[in-house]
Amino acid sequence: MKAFAAIGVMALSSVLGAGSALASEVAGGGPLPPDSAELGWKASGSLGLSTATGNTEKRSMNAVFDAELRRERDRVSTGCWWRYADQENASTGETDLTERKSGIKGKYDRFVSERTYWLLNAGLDGDKLAGLDRRTTAGLGLGYQFEESDKWTASAELGLNWFQEIFAAAEDQEYMTLRLAGKWERKNAGDWTLSQSAELFPSVEDSDDIYSKLDSRLRYDLSEKLYGQLQWVVDWDNTPADAQERLDQTWLFTVGWSL
Repeated sequence: MKAFAAIGVMALSSVLGAGSALASEVAGGGPLPPDSAELGWKASGSLGLSTATGNTEKRSMNAVFDAELRRERDRVSTGCWWRYADQENASTGETDLTERKSGIKGKYDRFVSERTYWLLNAGLDGDKLAGLDRRTTAGLGLGYQFEESDKWTASAELGLNWFQEIFAAAEDQEYMTLRLAGKWERKNAGDWTLSQSAELFPSVEDSDDIYSKLDSRLRYDLSEKLYGQLQWVVDWDNTPADAQERLDQTWLFTVGWSL
């Protein structure tokens, strides 16, 4: 399997080298984006809060932030999230933690044609109840932009990543993976926006080591800047820490502001 990983690195490096050569041949150092692309910054942040008192004492908080800078020949995107929840134990009177997750990610895209780009990506996240102190991903790859307009965007990516998981009470894991990713967003008639992003990290060293994440969002614009959002996040870790579940699902409703 290590030989397969080395071959994968060499093949991906060759493709990226060809892409860089293509970019150097384009006047001005790179291709111009399609006329439908929106240049400049766009960012949004949302917050969700809930609390209960009386027979049940509990609270939960979550926050999401996303930003993207699209320029003529490249694109920078980043995102972060934080979720926390606790509940009072009626028997002991103590407060039990029921959720604490956080993460941050970033990606740089350099276009070598109107639709094709090479990329660098990195991510860091943790999950207290899953016994995961830190999950780190970093790598490079190639992407294809199927559509890019104010109404519809869609892209797919393939690359190679270094993947590491540090657990609180289990054996740490570190290996090379492929990275398969896709993202699309559709602004429907009216004020609704539906979007979805997915990442899959299958190990090139052990077929049992697979991690994936699916993030689906339904957004309704309450005004030019204010919006409400329903979010469904699915995490699948095929080799979690001992006694932990492979599948983790979260439903969130938040109110946000576009910057």
